[in-house]
Amino acid sequence: MSVGWAETGNRGQSPVIGFVLLLAVVAVTVIAVVSIGGSAITTTQSQLGAEQSARAMTQLDSQAELVILGGSDVQSVNLQRAGRGEYIVEGTAGWMNVSYENTTAGTRTTVFNETMGAFVYEGDGSRVAYQGGGVWRTSDDGRAVMVSPPELHYRNATLTIPLVTVSGGDSIDDRAVIRHDGTTRHYPTATATNPLDDGTVTVTVQSEYYRAWGEYFETRTSGDVTYEHANDRVTLLLTVPADYPAITAGVISGSPRSTVTIENKVVMDSYNSSTGGYRGPSPSGGATKLLVAGDLIIEKSDIYGDVEVGGTVRFTHPNGRLHGGNISYGDGLSPNPPGNNWNAGSNNWRAANASVEGPESVEGLIDERRSALAMDANDNATTANVSAGRVVYSAAGPAERAALSAGAYSLDDLVVGNGQTLVLDTSEGDIDIYVDGEMAIDRGEIAVIGDGRVNVYLQEDLSIEGKHGSREVGTGGENATQFWVYMNPDATAEFGSQVSYTGVIYGPGRGTEQGAELTFTSASSGSRIYGAFVGDAATINNFDVYYDEALSNTETVQRTSRVPAVTYVHASTNDVTIAAG
Repeated sequence: MSVGWAETGNRGQSPVIGFVLLLAVVAVTVIAVVSIGGSAITTTQSQLGAEQSARAMTQLDSQAELVILGGSDVQSVNLQRAGRGEYIVEGTAGWMNVSYENTTAGTRTTVFNETMGAFVYEGDGSRVAYQGGGVWRTSDDGRAVMVSPPELHYRNATLTIPLVTVSGGDSIDDRAVIRHDGTTRHYPTATATNPLDDGTVTVTVQSEYYRAWGEYFETRTSGDVTYEHANDRVTLLLTVPADYPAITAGVISGSPRSTVTIENKVVMDSYNSSTGGYRGPSPSGGATKLLVAGDLIIEKSDIYGDVEVGGTVRFTHPNGRLHGGNISYGDGLSPNPPGNNWNAGSNNWRAANASVEGPESVEGLIDERRSALAMDANDNATTANVSAGRVVYSAAGPAERAALSAGAYSLDDLVVGNGQTLVLDTSEGDIDIYVDGEMAIDRGEIAVIGDGRVNVYLQEDLSIEGKHGSREVGTGGENATQFWVYMNPDATAEFGSQVSYTGVIYGPGRGTEQGAELTFTSASSGSRIYGAFVGDAATINNFDVYYDEALSNTETVQRTSRVPAVTYVHASTNDVTIAAG
């Protein structure tokens, strides 16, 4: 009986326990629903607030544009909000700097450096801002995105920047009033004009939305975009295309204040590598062999072809002769007529009709190659012949050899020593080499094979010492179009004895600078260039130049070597005030 009573008592408690458990389940469910629902409601309210504020900012952007364009003196916007968000003016938020560096003149101009300010909605976990003429948004994870683009445009090498700057009251409730305080034209002006000369244009933005600015630069321009994450900055770089005309002379030298003296035992002539190598003198003259911006003095030398001189041409010795060709000068000719100094043909002429302007410096091009061919962006690691920024030669028979194939390389220096041969194989494409130091060929040889082109961008000096019967730089058929050395205007190209160089040495001046200087060692004799020299050739002695006429149909600087270009800049700032209405 006791057992039965106990079982009956347990059964009597089961409904009570079940009811308690049911209440607990309901309570937990209610709490979960309230918690999840409350979180969802909070999230929805936050998203709604951000979306409403983004729409309000976009509307404000449109109204501000109407004010700036002169459609109205004042515009107002109703500000939508949700939750606990607020609208404020941050007058010191961010800045934009636009600068132009003229490489030719060696000057740097700040077009403008302006604080942008911002009109900001700050809600739960997000910020939406009208800044610089665009609308930007950040979330609680710190990611910045563009809602509406700024008024910055890049089309057909023209950069247009009508920057909008914002100032006004600190806090604004439900209605914003926009007033235009004026427009300042920064470029062009009476003293700063378009088109731009050789150089670079940079646009730097400092902003909490800098990543979104950078993405806009990347998608709307073809410029070089770099980020400074530690400083919340992004920079857009555009290069002003320099004037690099085709090479029409064996020597292109100097500034208008310079003098080129052709001293003793110098031969200047031409050939065309597209039909073969140099075959000897051409008494009837031909293409321009000598192009000088300043004065030209001819002593005991033979020049086969034309001369064009911006200053005065002087023959100072009976053995200084121009064989055929024309004489074009700017200031004078002495003697005039030249008499026996000029073996003129029936079709040759002399006239004061010269107008010589030297090409622009490649200093900016060399610096661009330094950046583009940085150690993490070149082919150094693809070949065993480059190690630690230097060419590595391996023994092959009685001499040391190394070979580089198509690609881009960055070297600390380029040295080809006695008995060494560097083979540049362009069979599968062109070769670009940036050299951070000097290039020295000391009785060694550089051999270019294949049909491609080699471009050497040299930061420091060039020195070449020859060996009789050797070609220190050689290409097939004396084709000068295949080998180019680009030099800074303050560098030196020094030739020793018995040097044979096929190619172009290209180092024009910057502004009034005369360019890379052609010099000779004290024992220099019997050296020659098949191709052209562009720079400062103050004195040429015991040195022959054979101009390759194929250069006149060759691109002086390959387009693939240029960063995106800008020719025209239109920059202004438009100041607006945003206040409570």
